[in-house]
Amino acid sequence: MADVIKTIRNYLLTKTAITDLIGQRIYASRIPQSTSQTQSCVTIAVLSEIYEHSIDGLSGIVQTRLIFDCFASTAELARSIADSIIWSDMDKLKGVYTNLNIRSVMMDDGRREYVNEDVAGGDNQRHVVTFDIMVFWLRS
Repeated sequence: MADVIKTIRNYLLTKTAITDLIGQRIYASRIPQSTSQTQSCVTIAVLSEIYEHSIDGLSGIVQTRLIFDCFASTAELARSIADSIIWSDMDKLKGVYTNLNIRSVMMDDGRREYVNEDVAGGDNQRHVVTFDIMVFWLRS
């Protein structure tokens, strides 16, 4: 089974504009409990998958919508993390990359922002910028 999140994460970790801001802290779905409330990080989760059909049945093309949540101690830093991902040339990613045959990657939904309050009741809220991408890939 192809792992779209792992493939996109591996690609993003090759970009110093991203790793300079968050290091290796790109996680699937959730932030690990060991991550400090003040550490900047990104989560990637699958929102949906659509399986395209042809006259003969499933065509093998899959559309996977991913949501990115960029967490930081300030709104400005959260926006910078999101921008570094959006402008990482991910939309030019095509062909086989870490065993996934990518047909195209598109920025699919605009940015949204909110504040994630400190669950312990303190002043350490996280600013979050979120956006979606669509990855079209061929199931082998």
